[in-house]
Amino acid sequence: ALAAADAMSFAGIVKPEDLPPYVSQLGRLPGLVQAQELCGRVTHVAESHGESWQRCRILDAGFPSPQLQLPVIDVEGVERRLDMAYEEQRVAIEYDGREFHTADVDQYKDALRHNGLWLLGGWRFQIGTFERIFGVSTAFEEELGQLIGMRPRARTWV
Repeated sequence: ALAAADAMSFAGIVKPEDLPPYVSQLGRLPGLVQAQELCGRVTHVAESHGESWQRCRILDAGFPSPQLQLPVIDVEGVERRLDMAYEEQRVAIEYDGREFHTADVDQYKDALRHNGLWLLGGWRFQIGTFERIFGVSTAFEEELGQLIGMRPRARTWV
């Protein structure tokens, strides 16, 4: 649901600020509690369903909302955007989907980008992939928690 709402917001079909008043007038429909929680998570800057799912896992783990699409300058002076970040801790969270990050050349470019940002600004990376985000393992949340100095909240879903 978050991925769909983010995509509609990205496309300009809905505005995140319009959702809470709309949902609050729905009465007592099934799923209303989840819809109310979802309203606070919708953004117009998520660029993929994977990013939305990853952000959902981060928020479900009890971590603070990361900054989205954070512009940074790499060692070559090129402006890049991090999918998500905790700037104060210098932790970048990227979603590497299958379409643009599985070929050898893509992985090489990703490694260069991550190394360049680590060298310049001390950024540490937590990478989410389809298997890590859409699976049931909690390794993604546990590793991210170590990077930001927090323990993930116990999962309430399987």
